[in-house]
Amino acid sequence: MHERVVIVTGASRRTAIGAAAAREAFGHVDALVANHARSSTQDLEGPTAAELHLSWALNTRATPLLVQAFAAQHEDTRRGGRVLLLTSGQHHGATPAELPRTASEAALHEPTRSLAVHLAPRGATVDCIDPGPHDTARLIAWRLSDEADWVTGRTTASDGGWSSR
Repeated sequence: MHERVVIVTGASRRTAIGAAAAREAFGHVDALVANHARSSTQDLEGPTAAELHLSWALNTRATPLLVQAFAAQHEDTRRGGRVLLLTSGQHHGATPAELPRTASEAALHEPTRSLAVHLAPRGATVDCIDPGPHDTARLIAWRLSDEADWVTGRTTASDGGWSSR
């Protein structure tokens, strides 16, 4: 049986603190769910360099740092380990009014396969979920379970078919 801890944070400094606190409290982190986002309604004429930097820092840069902290404490001999990255559906269609979020969150689902291949020898899986308004919690619970240990490197839309339209 695994202890499950969800660390949700956006800043890289807080990432390290959150991971250390989880290890101190539980001894080992078996699952990481990276569920954080910065959203701003800005089209091409709107974003400043500062807004783009904030969006990329939270939506893009923080995620690999969380995975890095998770991987550093996940021993090669320990069975299991789950990483779930949550993204959004901007890659399914044009969203010109959300340029900072679209650009920064699109960078989450692409490295999922590479992270999965990297962590596979350690027995850990890495998946990305594009959440919808319903049933995302059930999908996350299943992806964190032992029953889903054969699924890795995938981005799954949990949106009731919206992305297929």
